[in-house]
Amino acid sequence: MRAFFKLGLGLMFVLGGQLLIAQCVGNKNGYLDVNQVEAIVNNQGEQFAESNTWGNYRVPKSTFLSPLDASNFWIGGLSPQGQLHMAASQHSNTAADFKIGPCRTIPNTVCTNTFETATIPFSDGFKNLSNGKVLALDSLQVLIYDPITRQTITRPWPTPRGWVDALELQDGRVMFFGDHNYPTKNPILLMDTLSYNFSPGPILNWFHRESSATELLDGRVLLAGVVGCEIWDPSTNQSTAVPDMIYPRMKHAAERLPNGDVMVFGGGSSLNGTGFTQPMQRFDDSLGFWFPAKLLLNPRNNPSALTLPDGRILILGGNVNTGTSAEYYDPVLDSVYAATLLFGSQEETNMRLLSNGDLMVSGYDPQNAYGEISIYDLDTGFVGSLFIGFTGAPIAPLAGDDAIVNLAKSRECQHVRLSTSFQYHNPWQYIWKLSRSEIDQFKADYLAQAVDFTRYPHIEFWPAHGSVADGEDRNLAPFVDVNGDGLYRPEADGDYPCIVGDQALWWVVNDQGFHPESNGLPMDLQLEVMAYAFDCQQTPCPDTSLDYATFFHYEISNRSDTAWSDMYVGGGYSLQNSFLPLNFVGSDTSLDLAFGYHGDNFDDFGYGARPAAWGATVLPNGQLSQMNSVIHPALSGMGHERYPTNPQEYYNYMKGFWADSLPLVDNGLDGYPSTAMGTATPFAFPSTAGFCGGALSGWSELIAGQVAGERHFVQGSGPFTLQPGDQIQYDLGYFIARDSTNIGSVCALKDATTTLRDWWQNQLDRSCFSVVVGREEAATSHTFSIYPNPTGIGIVQADFGEALAEAGELLVMDIQGRLLQRELVEAGAVGTRLDLQGRAKGLYLLRLQAGDRVATQKLVLQ
Repeated sequence: MRAFFKLGLGLMFVLGGQLLIAQCVGNKNGYLDVNQVEAIVNNQGEQFAESNTWGNYRVPKSTFLSPLDASNFWIGGLSPQGQLHMAASQHSNTAADFKIGPCRTIPNTVCTNTFETATIPFSDGFKNLSNGKVLALDSLQVLIYDPITRQTITRPWPTPRGWVDALELQDGRVMFFGDHNYPTKNPILLMDTLSYNFSPGPILNWFHRESSATELLDGRVLLAGVVGCEIWDPSTNQSTAVPDMIYPRMKHAAERLPNGDVMVFGGGSSLNGTGFTQPMQRFDDSLGFWFPAKLLLNPRNNPSALTLPDGRILILGGNVNTGTSAEYYDPVLDSVYAATLLFGSQEETNMRLLSNGDLMVSGYDPQNAYGEISIYDLDTGFVGSLFIGFTGAPIAPLAGDDAIVNLAKSRECQHVRLSTSFQYHNPWQYIWKLSRSEIDQFKADYLAQAVDFTRYPHIEFWPAHGSVADGEDRNLAPFVDVNGDGLYRPEADGDYPCIVGDQALWWVVNDQGFHPESNGLPMDLQLEVMAYAFDCQQTPCPDTSLDYATFFHYEISNRSDTAWSDMYVGGGYSLQNSFLPLNFVGSDTSLDLAFGYHGDNFDDFGYGARPAAWGATVLPNGQLSQMNSVIHPALSGMGHERYPTNPQEYYNYMKGFWADSLPLVDNGLDGYPSTAMGTATPFAFPSTAGFCGGALSGWSELIAGQVAGERHFVQGSGPFTLQPGDQIQYDLGYFIARDSTNIGSVCALKDATTTLRDWWQNQLDRSCFSVVVGREEAATSHTFSIYPNPTGIGIVQADFGEALAEAGELLVMDIQGRLLQRELVEAGAVGTRLDLQGRAKGLYLLRLQAGDRVATQKLVLQ
């Protein structure tokens, strides 16, 4: 199996004068979008990652309609000495309490010694110089950045320029060209790379905003744009017009071919750069004319193109509608074909070769307001996503494996060091995404001996096993072990991931180390998360509400030597926000449901005459099956309902207290004791009377006469205790419903919650959640037999096959992984009798543990 990638990443930001240190490997978003919901989740504690422009829980998907802005995961508890420990997430894209990957006994490399930082204002991008410096181009100036000294030289333009680009010439000078406001034509400026002083060049024949400049074999420069084309000769400082392109375009990419011709890819087809161009075209240097060429597989506007060492040209980006597509142009064969580049859907992209031969790709997706840095292994075709956040397209590689990367849509940048000194390896930053149909097709292909793993990268690289040498769990992501050898080997054995739902995302995080968001102390917790959803065209649904549902499953493991008590788990939810949010919140203890709904019967900024109600329910999994509190802090200001700034305030909210430790009270108003006295309660606005017919009564925001507005709520579950090595499961369902009135939508939400909770508890196959054959953690795996199997009497004999070298135990678990029975077995035993009389009919798992010998067998009670 290939390594995910070879290099490490260190990042530091300078934002608004505040120094923010990020992790070695950045966070990652994933898209759960199999049904009517598009849920954008995050692997550093944000259940639904917040966007700068709109909520990332969108219903229907591919719209801007969202009942929810963001949600976060919180957990905390007490040490044996009574000291509070807390891990929580906020709407942050930098530091995080939750670190990517499983808990490790060998700590991750400290990042602060592996990178530097610089702030470079710019608007038009970076250019590498042959002397190792980097140019940052701006409409007012050019900055020359020295990555060795971390110093910047500023050279203002003689007069302000519009769009500007640069090209280093064969004679060592740098030419600057470009214009902004048609028909203004700014002259070329030249700069030497010793004094960095300017000298004037000619006024060009044509307007060259977002055009390309390509140096020809003889040192002349071809400038091509939407208005016209010309060739400038640096030796004479003269420019000569040449014929226009057959398909004029701007924002295109241009690469020189080995024979001296220039090939142009993509671009906007209008003067303002809109539209998408598909035909390529070639400029024949010897004839001085443009000729038609092949069609790209996808029309692209503002793509990136790069000539690779083998002569092929890689083209990517330039159209978010093409998804993860990339393509090659082979100038020898004059052919275009798809590249297997698993790169995020990016409109603006840039790519550069690193010194080790890998490709660094940076991109920015304006539609979803995020960017990504990836490393593309040209030998294997595999991409490792290094960082996701607010990075932009422009990048400039430096000596070794350093690079300058833009902070998207800002005048700041990052100096990134992909350090080869410690070979930092962390494949866990991914969110793995799989569909049921993809797994089924893989199984069919495997049986037909026709598996093409380029079609199944998330099956081939499914994170089934951790690094035991680094202290990670041997088995992590659940999988089906076809031959029962305890190893995940899809190529050799046909093993495949085990997921719930028609589409699922899986990731793992931990809370080891410093907690910069909550300022809490760590607990050495490991969180394995599966988010999943169903498509009613693929799965028989109890009703259509399942098509509007999203589920989260957490497996929370205590990897410390400390018993944590009085633990609470939950999180904060920010409801639909807009220029004028008009929301209410409520709770329903009979359904373990916290919900938000519109304050009147018309949603002016979203759902119109059918205002939506949205809710989060704690699902009955037999462990954490109830919510224990719902409170509604404003999460702003400095008062009792402020956003938590210390561990105690997070903990208070999860327990149903205000930030100042006063209790929530049922006072018929806002629930704060200083407003009016009332009975202490952990549940805000729990009244359901009148929501589904009849007169409204009880304590709700409607009865209390609250003014609808921006709303948040915190939902908590607990208390519980986690002993060292213990694991607890936590399951959440997120549902949305719409009716003709605001309270009618709440009633519809309650109906959907009732149906889906019962279906989830009694009909859904959840066997992937905890125990799957192949999740054993021992270094050696054996088998044993059980007979009779199936059995109708409940008394079975376990035959170990050989005497046990060490004493051990035989565990009996249900299909959800809950321990039901433990039988001790002595060293030297060759078998044991097991009495399961009185247990319900169904499937059970028997697990033998004795020293390094571990095996699991299924048993059916009839």
